[in-house]
Amino acid sequence: MEQFINIFRFCLLLTLVGCSTFQGITSTTAPKFPVLVVKSDVNVRTYDGKQEAKSAGQKIEMNDGQPILLEAPGKVSVLVLPTQDLSSEVTVTMSAVQEMDIKTQSINAEPVLNDILPKIIEIQTLLANKQPQKAMEKSKSLRQTYPLISYLKVIEGSCLVMLGKLDAAKVLLKSALEDNPGNETARILLSKLEGVK
Repeated sequence: MEQFINIFRFCLLLTLVGCSTFQGITSTTAPKFPVLVVKSDVNVRTYDGKQEAKSAGQKIEMNDGQPILLEAPGKVSVLVLPTQDLSSEVTVTMSAVQEMDIKTQSINAEPVLNDILPKIIEIQTLLANKQPQKAMEKSKSLRQTYPLISYLKVIEGSCLVMLGKLDAAKVLLKSALEDNPGNETARILLSKLEGVK
């Protein structure tokens, strides 16, 4: 059980909005945090509000371990929440906005990000400090506020694992995969859980 709790605690939290993809994890010379390689020109927004333009093919080093938002005109934004355990290079391909439905287009990302990122970090901190019940309460509240963000099911599933509620965690992870079949974090965590007898 402890092994699976550690897997959940140190997994990459990546929120994919719409149908953007996060591809090709390949090992490199072990940086402390992941290095992103973008396939199109992007604007990189950091947690503290700073912005920097990056050209296609440029590397984005996440040395401070803070979340970043990748934005590009006409593309679906990608929110990256890094973990220290991922020492790799990751290629990010952003899909065109035309692939999104009208409901998704009407969401203004900035106020949502300003509200959700600190709360996700707080939940991660509670889990790392072995306070899964508090983390679960905050996770449920966050999911009630943002029911359309299916990745929050993965976060709540992590809380359930730490609480020893493996069956409930499997249900949430399966639901997250139904919402977004490309959610690799949910897929990996679910496969680990299904291996537990």
